[in-house]
Amino acid sequence: MQSRLRLHLATPALLGILLAILANISPYVTWAQSGAPLPKPWNDAVAQLGDKIAAVTSPSTPVTFEAKNISSLDASAANAVELALEHELQRHSFRLASADSAADQTAIQLRLTLSESADQFIWAVQILNNPTDPKSSSAAIVAVLKTDLATGETDEPSLSLEKRLVWKQPEKFLDFALLKSSASGDPELLILETTKLALYKMSGSQRQISRTNPIPQAASLSRDPQGKINLQDRYVLIADQKCIGDPDLSGNLHCGESKPYPAIIDYTSVPGLPATVTTPVFGTCGTNKMIFLATGVGDWTASDSIQGYLGAALHEPTVASGSPMDFEGPVMSLQSEPDTSAARTIIHNLKTGNYEAYIVTATCSQ
Repeated sequence: MQSRLRLHLATPALLGILLAILANISPYVTWAQSGAPLPKPWNDAVAQLGDKIAAVTSPSTPVTFEAKNISSLDASAANAVELALEHELQRHSFRLASADSAADQTAIQLRLTLSESADQFIWAVQILNNPTDPKSSSAAIVAVLKTDLATGETDEPSLSLEKRLVWKQPEKFLDFALLKSSASGDPELLILETTKLALYKMSGSQRQISRTNPIPQAASLSRDPQGKINLQDRYVLIADQKCIGDPDLSGNLHCGESKPYPAIIDYTSVPGLPATVTTPVFGTCGTNKMIFLATGVGDWTASDSIQGYLGAALHEPTVASGSPMDFEGPVMSLQSEPDTSAARTIIHNLKTGNYEAYIVTATCSQ
């Protein structure tokens, strides 16, 4: 279990000592690859900072976050630490308030300072305007050895995420699938909406609708319906409707009422990842560690991200691996692809209003 620490700053001397030991230290740490995954010691330190902040503050209160680097870390390395801590705060369900918002007036102020001693990097977060203890200032502090970080490298396996846009449209859809055309070999696209299954074929460089199959409405409509395409067993599910393809899902559908499924999309519950949409994907990384993809913790009105995680087993704690992938809207659906380390991802782009389909692939770098 990670330790939790709270320091009451009765005098300014404590942070002054920790943050001012900079004399005769030359900059030697260079972040060689901008945007590269954080080394494991850095990830562990950031996770500890997030735990310590969460231990003394309330996630229901908005927070503002600012950072200052007075260490020998270069700008790209310092920025990587700042971004990692922001994502860690979001994982703990904190809501970051913008500097010009009304919530900023009552927000908890988090001030990160990146400092160092002769042999350690010292990262401290001052916590101000804390409504749970308004008369005191507290801090969360971690230290990491420079010998572990001097090269910014790690022998631990790391995940990198790539996304490929497959489709976008103004109307909401619940799932999608790519299938090969037996005639031309060009990929065909199935889009599952709440009332129909549409098939799109390539025409030149664009996909054009080829046919639609209506899906009967459920007896009791849901405000947030779920849907799933199962290519292997040739059926689709929406609420209490199950439609079987004849001869496959690109042809006619035969729909009928089916026993309601407790969860059409069976999202995975993983220790350490509360309030996220999480799915395992095919394959392993490192010493047979399972690969998971998980969203952020925001609601349907906020932008979102997908982070890769590694875990020894399904119900064992996971560790974030690599950098998160950001999206311009909430992730509405995240479903693993069979036989590949990828997931079908649907987001609602808050800037354009479109619903977008992506294939998000996790690659393990040993």
